Amino acid sequence: EGDRAPNGSPLTFKKCIEVGHVLKLGTKYYEAMQATCLDAGYATAEVCDWAKPRLTRRIYPVKGVGNHDVPRPIWAPKLSKTQEGRHRIHLVGVDTAKELVASRFEVADPGPGYCHLREPHNDAAWLRQVTAERLRTKHVNGRAVFYWWKPEGARNEALDCRVYATAAVKCLLGLGFR
Repeated sequence: EGDRAPNGSPLTFKKCIEVGHVLKLGTKYYEAMQATCLDAGYATAEVCDWAKPRLTRRIYPVKGVGNHDVPRPIWAPKLSKTQEGRHRIHLVGVDTAKELVASRFEVADPGPGYCHLREPHNDAAWLRQVTAERLRTKHVNGRAVFYWWKPEGARNEALDCRVYATAAVKCLLGLGFR
């Protein structure tokens, strides 16, 4: 409360579903290669109901799933049923996607895998969010298990967006786009 929107109108808090994570692969291919992943981890039924009539426009309800010590693909091509069994969603292997995103930030020279950062994805706040989580190790039953750790209070929405954009790319590659 008290903050203002870019047009000067006051901002107010409202409960809503985040609809976003749109991936656009350049303006030349935008129309042919648009894909959107909607996070259905919260308000699953509402997100799925909203997305269902839009599936032909490549708007997919997704749920991020940790690897839990089992390698999981970034994009599962087969739909999974939700717990109540009424909706179908794509599962995203978020740990695998985070590893890929993190590895791309380590590529120093432009070329395959290089992460191009343009406005608005190059300011300090965005960079803090996209690098908020750290890969850590814990030992379970004598085995090393890797997991992504987020410091308390840290914001990671930019990383989540990048993970779901990566999943959308994997989806498009699975559909035959190159």
